[in-house]
Amino acid sequence: DKVVVKSGETKSIGTFKFAEKNSHIQGTINNTSTSEALPNVSVWGYKEGGSYDYASDTTDSSGAFDLVVGPGDWTISINSYGITTSAGKNVIYTGGAKSVKVAEAETVTGQNFNLSVADSKITFTAQDENGTALDDQYGSISVQESEGEGDQGYYGLYC
Repeated sequence: DKVVVKSGETKSIGTFKFAEKNSHIQGTINNTSTSEALPNVSVWGYKEGGSYDYASDTTDSSGAFDLVVGPGDWTISINSYGITTSAGKNVIYTGGAKSVKVAEAETVTGQNFNLSVADSKITFTAQDENGTALDDQYGSISVQESEGEGDQGYYGLYC
């Protein structure tokens, strides 16, 4: 029901009960070619099946993450945009999201993401219909990597 509160009024809207999250989804993020840990990568998860729940973390210096979650079926993913190796090379994730089932007070480990060095380069020039370069416009292009069926990597370029 809609509750209207007028200026100067106080109204109670009831009691909210929050469930404590005491389960964990843990893993690491590494560069596959060097086994180098990748710090500062965003990891997030959302609960499947209609009930809204969300968790997020950022990898530490050893590439480890720990999502604190409630029990249920979770989908976890990462954002590798802008992540580089210690040598400054861009990396890309070519796997999909992971589905993880977690019980009450359970810690699920080994949910690792392995990224590869993006060793190809794509350049482009934005042009109008007459072939004139559009150097004062804003736009984007996205690239998907696919080898066979299934896994794809994504990288966006902006101008």
